[in-house]
Amino acid sequence: DSIIAMWPLLAYFPKTVECINKGVGMETTSQILKRFEKEVVKIPHDILIIEGGINDIQQGVARGKPEEEMILNIVRNIYKICIIEKNLGNIPIVTSILPVTYRYLFPFTKIIRIPYKEAGLMLKKF
Repeated sequence: DSIIAMWPLLAYFPKTVECINKGVGMETTSQILKRFEKEVVKIPHDILIIEGGINDIQQGVARGKPEEEMILNIVRNIYKICIIEKNLGNIPIVTSILPVTYRYLFPFTKIIRIPYKEAGLMLKKF
């Protein structure tokens, strides 16, 4: 998503590390998974940093989807990416879109609370 797309990689990693940023703004984790399977797996790499989900939540809230459905979909898609990475012998690193706690989301008029800790535990077990 745009958080990764706009990440200034050179400011965070040494120049001796080759970094390729494949983030695309406004993508949901379903779109990230599809593009990952088509594009990213073809690029030789050792480590993959994965971040996504905020656009799933934004679109889900706009469509009135239940919170649990949104969270499960995000975790399922990220988990699939992790499985593919592990099978390729690579190291997947999953970052959190928000702190791992109940978090108020805005600028939505309806304030929702999402149990990120539960999703984090599922991924941590991986």
